[in-house]
Amino acid sequence: MKNNDNLEAPKPSLKNQQKQAQKKQKKIKNKQKTNRTRYADTTHAPQTSKLKANVRKSFLYAKGAFDVTFFAAVLALLTIGLVMLFSASYPSAYQKYDGDSYVYFRRQLIFAVVGVIVMIIMSKVNYKI
Repeated sequence: MKNNDNLEAPKPSLKNQQKQAQKKQKKIKNKQKTNRTRYADTTHAPQTSKLKANVRKSFLYAKGAFDVTFFAAVLALLTIGLVMLFSASYPSAYQKYDGDSYVYFRRQLIFAVVGVIVMIIMSKVNYKI
């Protein structure tokens, strides 16, 4: 039986070591290149002083266009609702508040304006936080 204690893996020659080191350097360079191209258009790039501000800004604010169709639909429904409220509450408000028939309409209009402002602000907040 042979003695296996003295068996060692052959040591790579100097040329092989240099080739392996060159391969590692190429891998590192390729990885750096892909990182540069991967992060070119996003705000999740490696942290630098210029990019930190962009990351913070995009973290809170949503990107993209404002949905004008949805906003117009909301305003149309809001207007229809205000007109219906005014026509339905005019006689009762006139009697109850001594001739001031705009009481309910004014209060609803204030809440509608506040609601639209909050809607616009919330549409700019990034919901993917």
